[in-house]
Amino acid sequence: MSGAWWRRTVVIVAVAVAVPVVATGTAAGDDADTAKPDLKVAVRSPSGTCGPYADDLPVLVARSNVAPGGTVADVGICVTNRGRPARVDLFVRELVDLDVACSPDEASVDATCGSNGRGELSPALAQGVGVSASCSPQPAVDEGSVRALPSLSAAPVRIADRLRNRDVVCVRLLLRFAPAADDLGRVQSDRTTWRYLLAADDR
Repeated sequence: MSGAWWRRTVVIVAVAVAVPVVATGTAAGDDADTAKPDLKVAVRSPSGTCGPYADDLPVLVARSNVAPGGTVADVGICVTNRGRPARVDLFVRELVDLDVACSPDEASVDATCGSNGRGELSPALAQGVGVSASCSPQPAVDEGSVRALPSLSAAPVRIADRLRNRDVVCVRLLLRFAPAADDLGRVQSDRTTWRYLLAADDR
């Protein structure tokens, strides 16, 4: 298995990075004039400025031909709250793994390759997250946050304990391709899609 062969055959696609808001609780106490949290998001530019805020974002990650150990994506987003103060967590939702093709010699280690059945790529994607109240420079990634992408489905990363009205936090999403040695043969030619979800809870 040469490095060049791996770069040609690994396929990673992350689509529809939307950020719906999940808000619970009732209006009382701080900022009681706003009935619920109202998160807005923007893409952070390389210079550290935030683009136009909206309810969701365009595709943030679309990448193929990544060698083991390589960076799949390193992107920044800005998050603000236009409503009631809330805790904010980052989840992964709608994660789908597909085995879409067979690369040379893959069938010898992956009997389902090319079947459009369930793939094995997402556990090999290591998600790191950095959070800062300042958008310049890019937030450093908390190494304690780095874990396999699917784990964010059930165990989110805390973005803010209490994001107040008009506060802004910047979030760095650093994704690497980090397969275990035993999984290299199985993950080639697989595809993974998912959505990032920011959930606001004012309880």
